[in-house]
Amino acid sequence: MSSLERTTRWLTVLTSIGISGCSAASGTGMRWSAVAWSPILLVPFIVACALVYVRGVRRSYIAPAEARRLVVDERATLVDVRPAADFAKGHIEGARNIPVSQVADRIHEFGDKNHPVVVYCTAGLGAARAKTVLETAGFKKVHNLGPLGRWSEK
Repeated sequence: MSSLERTTRWLTVLTSIGISGCSAASGTGMRWSAVAWSPILLVPFIVACALVYVRGVRRSYIAPAEARRLVVDERATLVDVRPAADFAKGHIEGARNIPVSQVADRIHEFGDKNHPVVVYCTAGLGAARAKTVLETAGFKKVHNLGPLGRWSEK
């Protein structure tokens, strides 16, 4: 199947589910001109995108046993990125609290960029954001444990 045929096929599919205003760009792929969404499809589309994102984040979690090994054997920095009030209600022993909204401003508190860091939060998304900020800042060994409750899993 040629690129133009593939593009035409996608345009047909998109039009059939309520997305209009797409056009093919001479066989080089799809070019969105004026995209008009059917209102009834917009919400399910946003929900589907969120689910794909969350599933992708979950797949990037470090195994709890490996996180514990890093903290014990390699003395990884363990960081709870939840708000201070949540941290005060309970956290993993030895963790320090740097809320996700402050990670960029407090980057110096994470130490050596080659030292392992394990981040966690309430549901995993805040830790994913913190991991991205740290990796963008040059940290090489950042691991997302995900939700706090995973620490005690085998």
